[in-house]
Amino acid sequence: SQHQDEEIPIEIQDDESQHQDEEMNDLELGGTNDNNNEEITDQEDVTEEDSEPTGMRRSKRSTAGQRTSTPYHEEFGHMNVEQYIHMNIDLETEKATNVREYTTSEVEDYVIHVIITQYSLKAGMKIFEERGEKATMKKLKQLHDMQTFQPVDGNELSRQQRKDALASLMFLKEKRNGEVKGRACVDGRPQRETIRKEEAASPTAATESVTLSSVIDAHERRDVATLDIPGAFLHSDNDDKNVIMILKGLLGELMVKVAPQIYRKYLLANEKGEKILYVRMTKALYGMLKSALLFYKKLVSDLRSVGFEINPYDPCMANKKSYGKQ
Repeated sequence: SQHQDEEIPIEIQDDESQHQDEEMNDLELGGTNDNNNEEITDQEDVTEEDSEPTGMRRSKRSTAGQRTSTPYHEEFGHMNVEQYIHMNIDLETEKATNVREYTTSEVEDYVIHVIITQYSLKAGMKIFEERGEKATMKKLKQLHDMQTFQPVDGNELSRQQRKDALASLMFLKEKRNGEVKGRACVDGRPQRETIRKEEAASPTAATESVTLSSVIDAHERRDVATLDIPGAFLHSDNDDKNVIMILKGLLGELMVKVAPQIYRKYLLANEKGEKILYVRMTKALYGMLKSALLFYKKLVSDLRSVGFEINPYDPCMANKKSYGKQ
């Protein structure tokens, strides 16, 4: 179509970053809120030792007449999201089947306990077992293949460098199709002490820009396409080569399994006997305060190289003329 390469809104998000707000509820990973330029407030620390799904607050109170929350594995564990959504509907007749109809409260429970729930590595491995390990290995292999970091000898790091090392985190989530997905990130909060607020900006297209662009697309009957960039941030080089990350326990051991010839000799043990692996960050990993801005600059550069122009009214929108038309 002649309009296929036309106006494309740049939303600086990826498969992992576009779900940040809904899936990293208890872990604040830096950045700014561009709508009001206020710094995002701290929330409770999240470690991989958490046994509860992140982002959940279960009330201890029970109100008469209201249904109390039940862990979803006890009530809905036998089905995935798609099965649950369609369990009362015959897709051909669009009529309710003889399966009992769930209440609004029960549906809300499923949404809270399944759709927006993710697990720390430790809790996820208990629940998903082999599927959890497979998902974790797949994510770690991606980090390795994209040369996200280089192993370093922890014994050669200074005491301060080991102290300042950023914690690596892995979260597991079951997708709608039943597949378990791993989400890797780094706890970048300690970087606040050394990185200025403007360096940690997270450019995002304004809602008005997306709305206006969509109206134009509809009015001119343009072809519209959406795309996802796997491991988007990992395509951007980290401009600070002094950032050290530490992979602890099972995460470090699984990283060694990905490429034993590279990582095994760097695997150490701390005073508690826990395996640890230090790496130097070479790419922008989600959670590092500069990652979003580094990815934005990379994306803008790539778009300009193929003829796009950044919109003067919204730096997260890009326009290109094709066959004499925008």
